[in-house]
Amino acid sequence: MILFGTLIAISASFVLNYMNNRQKEKHSASILLHDLKSIEWHARNTDESVTNFRYTPDWQALVAECHFLTERHIILLYKIYDEVHGCNVRFSLASQRQAENLNFDYGSLEKLRDFIDSDEWASVKKYLERKGKGK
Repeated sequence: MILFGTLIAISASFVLNYMNNRQKEKHSASILLHDLKSIEWHARNTDESVTNFRYTPDWQALVAECHFLTERHIILLYKIYDEVHGCNVRFSLASQRQAENLNFDYGSLEKLRDFIDSDEWASVKKYLERKGKGK
C-alpha cells in the first residue's frame, strides 16, 4: 500500500513538472513572438527616421526556454538581436552627438531587413506561433 502511494506521488510529481515546463515554454514562445513582431514592424516601417528598437532584455532566456527551436533558428535569432542591439547603440551615440541631425548608419537596418525577409524568419515565426498557442 505504501509502495502504491509512493508511485502515485512520484507520477503526479512528474506530470505536474511536465505541465509546468510546457506552460513555461508556451509563455516564452508567446513573449518572444510578440517581441520579434515588434522588431519586424519597426524594421519594415522605418524609412528616413531613426528608431530606437524596444525589445525584451531577457530575450536570451526566452530563446533558451523554447526547446523546440532548431540550431539554425537560434543562430538567426542571435543575429537579429545582435543587429537590433547594434542599431540601438548607434542610435544612442548619434543622438548624444547631435540631437537635430542624427547621423545614423542604415547598414545595420538593411541587414536586419534581410534577416526578416529570409525563409528562416518565416520558419521561426511559424514555430513560435504554433508553440505559443499551445498547438
